[in-house]
Formats: sequence, C-alpha cells, structure tokens
Amino acid sequence: MHSRPGCKAKDPGRTMSPDPIIADARVWIIGTVVVFLLSFAVARWLPDLMTSSPDNVSKPSAGTSTSTSEVTTTSLEQSDNSLSVTPKPLIPIVIRRSTSPNAEVADVPPQTEISSPAVTAPESVSTVTTPQQLDLRETENAKRVQQRLIDLGFLFGAADGNWGQRSRRALQEFRAANGIGEGDTWDEATQERLLRARGAKAANTSDVSFIGGWGIDLAECRDSPIKITARRAEAFGTACEFNSTQRESSNVWRLRAECASKTERWNANIRFTASTSKLTWSSERGTTTYVRCPMASASR
Repeated sequence: MHSRPGCKAKDPGRTMSPDPIIADARVWIIGTVVVFLLSFAVARWLPDLMTSSPDNVSKPSAGTSTSTSEVTTTSLEQSDNSLSVTPKPLIPIVIRRSTSPNAEVADVPPQTEISSPAVTAPESVSTVTTPQQLDLRETENAKRVQQRLIDLGFLFGAADGNWGQRSRRALQEFRAANGIGEGDTWDEATQERLLRARGAKAANTSDVSFIGGWGIDLAECRDSPIKITARRAEAFGTACEFNSTQRESSNVWRLRAECASKTERWNANIRFTASTSKLTWSSERGTTTYVRCPMASASR
C-alpha cells in the first residue's frame, strides 16, 4: 500500500495528543477552582491576620507613659450553619495602666487592684471634762460667785466683783453649811457645789439675828443685859443709834452708829457677827463676845 505524498503514516504505537482546545479548557477550569479556593481562604483568614497585627493595636499617646499594654481580645463565636462567607472582625479591647503621675487621662486599674479607701478611726475623746476653776481675782468671775452667794442668802448687798473679806466670809459660811470645810478656800469641790450642784444648801437666816438681849454671861443677863433692837443698842448707861445697817452675809452685819454716854459722844462703825447663841460686837474700841440671854432675863 502506498502512502500519499506529503502525508505521514500514523504510528500505530503512539497515542494521539488531545485537541488543544480541550486542554486549554481543563487548565482554565483548574485555575478557576484554585483562584476560588484561594479567594475563600483569604476572605476567611485575612480579618484574623489584620486583627492580630501589631500595627492595629492602639498605641499610647504622647505624654502618657505605659508600663504594660494588655490587649484583651473578645472572640465571637461563628455558627457552623452560617451562610456568610466573610465573618465579623474581632474587636480588640485595650486597657492601659498609667504609671506617670502627670498622665492626662486616668486609666482604669484592674478590678483586683481597686481597694476601698482607708478609714481612719477618730481618737477617743473623753466626754467627761473637768471644768476649769474660776480665778476669783478676775472681776467677772468674782461677780458670778458673789451673785450665787447672794442668791443662797450667804452674802448681802451688790455683787461688785471685789473679792474681799466680806465675800470670803460668806464663802466660809457656805462651805460650813454644805459640809465642805471650815475655811474660805476656793477649790474645785467648792466651785462644783456652789455653781453646779442642785442641792446646794442655802443659808438659814430665820433664827439668826442680832436683835435680843445679850450679856457677858448668864449672871449679867440677870442683872443688866445689853438690849439690841433694829434701831439701837443700850447697856450700862450708854446707847448707840443705828443710822445704817448693811447685811454682809447670813450672820454678819455692818452698822454705822452714833453713840453717847453720860460724858461723851462718838461715831462708831460696828460689826455684828451673830448666831443662835452668841454675838460678837466689833468696833474701833475693841471686840467683845456675848451670849444670848433667855427671854425672861432679856425682858427685865
């Protein structure tokens, strides 16, 4: 058998190559599948790569010093049945701790580092305070004490703020009547009793008076007692007329008198200190103590 000129006989042992069009179609299909798979992978994992990138982490602004930048990433769960190709991007939460005292923005510390403010207990203060003792050399203090003695009947006259013998005598009588002591000492116990105690005893002046009959002793009371009234005193041929009478305390009086005897006349400043049974007469001419005469003897 003769072959045609210009044509080669087919080799029965060699496979004939496919059509070039079919080969190009296969390559295009394969390439398209590869590109689709790469696009899907890029679309799925690119947000994660972008979120984890250090370029997307918030950097501290100038003037704010941070010792440690803690990045807390909140993950979002994606449902397996979701038909969305592109998942939602993850939202980074950045918490900064400021270590600079000059930081302009106060950072929120972790919850474990928040401590309750320290509570300082106030120092115990004693509710019982000792009152300050008054200085009677000061006029206002002396007036206060004098007025109280006047109210209780131990002092008579006006509270002038002059703490003299008249005031000391009244204080002495107050102390004796209230069982504090016999002297005229001004101390905390006396001040407390006089100014603050509700049960301070007042002077008993109902039975204290210089009016009556007096004598050196009972024998004199029988013979010639001294008779004293509110206006005059008379004894042994001598009489004193009282021009003024001032009560200084519950048992003390001061009197101005004009006295006269058979031979002379004189002015006297008399001071009476009386009790229920005794009378002390003091003047420029001396001091004498008398006893109270019984009523029968005094009336003679």
